[in-house]
Amino acid sequence: MSRFTRGSTFKIISDIQEQSDVEFNGCGLSNLVFLRWVKFLFLNGYHVNSNPDFYIISSCSVTKGTMLLAERTVAHLYKTTDKKIVLYGCFAGVKLPVDTHNRLHFVSGRTFEDANDLFEHDAELCIENITIGVDDEILYEGVDSSALIERKNANYQQFNVTENHQVLVSRGCNYKCTYCNIKASIGSPKSLSIDAIVSTVKKLLNITNGEKLETEKTIYLTSDDPGSYGTDIGTNITELIDSIIAVDPSITIAIFNLHPKTLLTYEEKFYHYVANKKIIYLMVPLQTGSDRILKLMGRGQISVNKAVKILESYKRINPGIWLYTHMMFSFPSETKEELVKTLMVSTLFDDTLFTEYSNVSNVPSTKLKGHLDEKTRKVRLDLVKLFSKINKHSTVESDFDVIKRSI
Repeated sequence: MSRFTRGSTFKIISDIQEQSDVEFNGCGLSNLVFLRWVKFLFLNGYHVNSNPDFYIISSCSVTKGTMLLAERTVAHLYKTTDKKIVLYGCFAGVKLPVDTHNRLHFVSGRTFEDANDLFEHDAELCIENITIGVDDEILYEGVDSSALIERKNANYQQFNVTENHQVLVSRGCNYKCTYCNIKASIGSPKSLSIDAIVSTVKKLLNITNGEKLETEKTIYLTSDDPGSYGTDIGTNITELIDSIIAVDPSITIAIFNLHPKTLLTYEEKFYHYVANKKIIYLMVPLQTGSDRILKLMGRGQISVNKAVKILESYKRINPGIWLYTHMMFSFPSETKEELVKTLMVSTLFDDTLFTEYSNVSNVPSTKLKGHLDEKTRKVRLDLVKLFSKINKHSTVESDFDVIKRSI
């Protein structure tokens, strides 16, 4: 039996400030999935209200700061309201707060479909049937999906994702990065079928009866681990790309969160896509410029030098391709020289998000030797911020900045 009925009102918050009726706290992928959930609620008769029947907290568990933010937000609502709370996101699958009030419900990345059981809905409007595109405006209660997509990506990159149609292709990850606890929430890859994805693409682009697109349209493939797409259903990422670009010659591809190993596994195919301008954007989280640190991170499947050479070849054959990366600093035992390597390697990319290492509990990296002291971390943070200010093609995030929001 559903816990929430049609007509119920809700408010979505991400911190104790409650600054907006609809607020996100998570990565772009998590927020895309979350946005589908928002649409699912609207289409099934739920409404936003400043004095709601229940609250939804958008959460993240990638750092100690984001986890603390979620914990404090739950505690804040327990203290200030007697309403029910739905905790969404990776934090809901990694560390569940003790529900002493018997009014907390969970929807994690691994159990996203549980929303069908939690909320009363029409059968044809189940969560699996909900898609989101830039032309798909949700104007209920003044909420516009394209505006939300723009806001959730604004702080992370300069590439205009709002012009692209974002398509979820899978959830879950095949890798075991030593610093990451996200897999505990999302599990191993769970891929949508190629037929289902192609159907979504056609729906988003309004392609019917063999009609052709008049202008170029970019499909933005989103996944926790797109390079491992299809490993659970007997296919792979290149077969998916081939199927999508076969729909219409004007379709181009952007890929988020592509593990560098994928560039090596499908080196010839990806070179072909880039050369023919079928792939116009790649987000490749290299994480460091040091092979030693890369191995400590559990990401040594490809060397920094090999990944850089492949990406440089992409820039030579297609200077217009947009390359975006994530780089981590202050990882345990990282030397100043290794940090400088990371900064230098980042200049290959059109845009970089620098994130400070966060010593999240229950991950292997907490047991590594050489954790940096607070004074050294502060010096490193200031150095990276100065580099980012000069470079102007990067953004810096630290736990300190996130924790300030929870006070």
